[in-house]
Amino acid sequence: WDTPWANAGTGRILWWDMRPADKYIVGDFAGLGRDQLLAINDDNGWSQLMSYNSSSSSWDMPWTNNGTGRIAWWDMHKEDQYIAGDFAGLGFDQLLAINYADGWAQLMEYYGGSWHMIWTNNGNHWISGWHLSAGDKYLSGNFQGNASGQKGLLTIATNGDGYAALLKYSGGQWYNVWDNKGSGKIHWWDMNPTDKYLVGNFDGGNKDQLLASAANGWSQLMLYPSSSGDWD
Repeated sequence: WDTPWANAGTGRILWWDMRPADKYIVGDFAGLGRDQLLAINDDNGWSQLMSYNSSSSSWDMPWTNNGTGRIAWWDMHKEDQYIAGDFAGLGFDQLLAINYADGWAQLMEYYGGSWHMIWTNNGNHWISGWHLSAGDKYLSGNFQGNASGQKGLLTIATNGDGYAALLKYSGGQWYNVWDNKGSGKIHWWDMNPTDKYLVGNFDGGNKDQLLASAANGWSQLMLYPSSSGDWD
């Protein structure tokens, strides 16, 4: 391994003061063909988008909210979850923000030096047929093998009701592509609240897969084949 950059223990990434409560989201929000780093701190209301400049081995800051506690129209809270992915099929990533406590969800797009809201659920506690609940896990991936690289949103409940669903964003709305109807399973995988999930293109094909692991030592790699409408 090489170290193209280090902060030498300063506690900073560029002008960002690193804190235990920080959230870091990685995605190509600016459409540069490489990822940027979005830093969020709900405690002090700050958020910054940072881009690494390999020619100068340093970070740039193309955007900051100056501590307003907002990203576009999104009010930042400690319960917030953020998921990056090209859900809209635009060739760059968007930011999906979710807060189960107040029922809000918003999809935001970065362009022209600022963030813009392109979809919201208006606080109705739902994304398509998925009800926002505490502990839900959200994973983005190109599970359907879209040639554009457009990603879907895989939602997994951990509250014991056994639900999981795959959602797709199109035409300004979210749609249900697949759900397990509360069976407590994804294919043959028995869902448990402590399960861990990773998304990646592990087989080098045209789709992302889902890797699940459980505390009892079990692990499974699963593929969504759109032709059959279920997981392998």
